[in-house]
Amino acid sequence: MVILRHAENGLDTVYMHLSKFAAGQKVGQVVEAKTVIGYVGTTGLSTGPHLHFGVKKNGAFVDPSKLAPTRRAGVARQHRDAFRGELGRLTALLDAAPTPAALEPGTATAASNPTRSGGAVGASL
Repeated sequence: MVILRHAENGLDTVYMHLSKFAAGQKVGQVVEAKTVIGYVGTTGLSTGPHLHFGVKKNGAFVDPSKLAPTRRAGVARQHRDAFRGELGRLTALLDAAPTPAALEPGTATAASNPTRSGGAVGASL
């Protein structure tokens, strides 16, 4: 089991049924967002590999779908024009990028799904 403490909001995220932990992890270590923390596995009498995800708020398990997202400060007024300009530039690049047929909706396979058959589980803080 891996527990990530999110200091700013009293939440802990819990990841269970992992086949193994990522190499080099230590108890109490700080991890960045999108860091691999473990690999999907199977334990006990489960019917296949899966991740058991849980959220605790102030020590008690809660339904993660009922949590309100944490709001952060927006872009400062003096930086908004530059932000909008960069957003427009990047959006145009993304709109112009070709989309491989393998990524079209409805064509995903088990091989392209990292949460099946031992895929990595990343932390998003």
